[in-house]
Amino acid sequence: MQYHRKYEHDVAEDLHGKPQKRSGAGDEKGDVIQKYLLVECKTAPVKTNLSYSVQRKDWDKISHHARMEGLIPAMAVGFSGLSLLQIEMQHMGGFLQELDDLRKSNQKYRTALSNVRKHNRALAEKLAAAEVTASASKSELVRLEKENRKLALKLKRVTQS
Repeated sequence: MQYHRKYEHDVAEDLHGKPQKRSGAGDEKGDVIQKYLLVECKTAPVKTNLSYSVQRKDWDKISHHARMEGLIPAMAVGFSGLSLLQIEMQHMGGFLQELDDLRKSNQKYRTALSNVRKHNRALAEKLAAAEVTASASKSELVRLEKENRKLALKLKRVTQS
């Protein structure tokens, strides 16, 4: 597999997306499509692997196709051992806000979960105490039944004599 094609597959895997058929050369534009992003993949020349220049025309092209699909345009640039993802600043702000909201939501969830666990421990302790009480009551009931049988036998003997 060509280096660029392998890079597209790696980007798709990293972003939980899928590579576009024919690397976006057909009706499906872009190299990788993901739930939120349409990604154009670029790789630095293998021989030098030192730099890659983002061309405005490439950005405009992926932006146009992404917007047609209701997606956010992105460009992945691959160097040997390093992969960068470029998106417009306005979208990055939205991502950061969503990440912050998720963290807050996650904290609320953790607090609620902790409270549920404390409540469950308290209920388990009450249940254990109730079981001990029930066990003691059952033992007392068994003891009283034995005593009652003994008294019934004594009464029977007394009445028969």
